[in-house]
Amino acid sequence: MSRVAVFGSWRLEPGSLDYRLAHQIGAAAARRGLAVVTGGYSGVMSAALQGSQSAGGVAEAFTCTSLRDVLPVCSAASSVTEFDSIAERAGALVGRADACIFFPGRTGTAAELALAVEARAKAELALPLILVGDFWRPYFDWLRSSNDSLHQSADPPSTTSLFEIVHSLDDVERALDKL
Repeated sequence: MSRVAVFGSWRLEPGSLDYRLAHQIGAAAARRGLAVVTGGYSGVMSAALQGSQSAGGVAEAFTCTSLRDVLPVCSAASSVTEFDSIAERAGALVGRADACIFFPGRTGTAAELALAVEARAKAELALPLILVGDFWRPYFDWLRSSNDSLHQSADPPSTTSLFEIVHSLDDVERALDKL
């Protein structure tokens, strides 16, 4: 079964626009027969897992032993896989996914995005990177400018082919239909 990994802030409040969108994305993935995998905690992660579960899908949580006493695991998870380190957890989330969807987030989400971008840029993984909204655009602007300054050739490596920015559930569904 193919997996869609959904990333984003654990601080996102239920009822917010992004929370509702993450729930809808989880359900849309499940309706397409895709498993939804997240870091397994609250916020975006919980919303996507709940959405998958509500549509009868597989909702997988990849958690970390170091967070066991800090954050509760989402009860919507149909399975929980615990990793010894945050790095192992991030590697599994990215490495076992067939597509990655990134909502706004903080350092953890940024680290996961950097790992996914690096794996994609180095052709280790061919997974689509779907960015919800324009939150991550400055990251890619920085990446593009750093590539330009490091590569003095006339044709520096492109970053725009690494990701797709989406703004609605329809956009995400079109991206999922390509899997």
